[in-house]
Amino acid sequence: MKKTILIFSALFSMFFINAQHQTIGLNYSIGFNPSGDKFTYDNKEIGNYSLGWYQVPGSAEARLSGYGGINFFTQTGSRLIITKNGNVGIGTTTPNQALVVNGSIALNYNQTGGFNGIKRNGVATEYFNLITNSNTSVIHQFTGSNKTIMSMTQGGNVGIGTTTPNQALVVNGSIALNYNETGGFNGIKRNGVATEYFI
Repeated sequence: MKKTILIFSALFSMFFINAQHQTIGLNYSIGFNPSGDKFTYDNKEIGNYSLGWYQVPGSAEARLSGYGGINFFTQTGSRLIITKNGNVGIGTTTPNQALVVNGSIALNYNQTGGFNGIKRNGVATEYFNLITNSNTSVIHQFTGSNKTIMSMTQGGNVGIGTTTPNQALVVNGSIALNYNETGGFNGIKRNGVATEYFI
């Protein structure tokens, strides 16, 4: 009996120690029924509920699959979710767009002279930029074709075609007002007084 207990204890200890570093071959995965419930991607079989490592040119990559979505938790709370249709939510479990963030986003200033911002995909010169400049105090910039299109200062002034607006709204350029075919007027109106306008 003692011999049986010693053998069982030794096997348990070996399993416990080895379980800390389990080896899995490339192009294989672990998960819930990965060999039966699977799909093919890049000529490799991947389990619908699995984690595996797969060979790619010059290296290997991890592939995590959750057929109904993937949810990441920390301290019992859901922090990031990928829904089954591919939407990503940070701070929310019900993202209804490609990316939904419930909270603040920080963009660090790029000290190498470039800009950190939200860019239009494939067009390097068009982006929405958040910066603080000690000279012009610009905090928002809409940029296209390597020039600033619109900016807003820390004091709330808005500039179109200028980065140094000294009034609530400064436009450097022409303003076009289209004719209203419904019988009304398009023009510059006095706030709160519908009958006073410049057309």
